[in-house]
Amino acid sequence: MDWLSKLFDTSDFPARWHCGDWSQPHGWIHIIADLAIFGAYFAIPISVVVFVKMKREDITFPQMFWL
Repeated sequence: MDWLSKLFDTSDFPARWHCGDWSQPHGWIHIIADLAIFGAYFAIPISVVVFVKMKREDITFPQMFWL
């Protein structure tokens, strides 16, 4: 089971700002971009649920949206 604990071990990986020549704004741009991607991944399923919950009549197979 030792290999399993080493599989998710990140102690050998340095933090982002320690690799290369990063400035403070450059690091914050990456953090903001990661948060925007995180928000988009949550917004997509939420918008599909809202779309199906509106009981729109022009949706032929609403059960397919739940898949």
